[in-house]
Amino acid sequence: MGRVMSTIFTIAIMFMPIGTLFMTIFSFALSNVSFIVIGCAIAILGGLGFSYSKKQF
Repeated sequence: MGRVMSTIFTIAIMFMPIGTLFMTIFSFALSNVSFIVIGCAIAILGGLGFSYSKKQF
């Protein structure tokens, strides 16, 4: 489990500068609504995955 989390955090740190550059260049496209929509989509997908794993296993 430790190696998995370490790998995930390492990859996330590697992509942070790209995300910062993207947010700087496309700052005109950002709004609070987009963050709410993305957050809700992540929560829904997480809930679906969780319920699927409980039903499957």
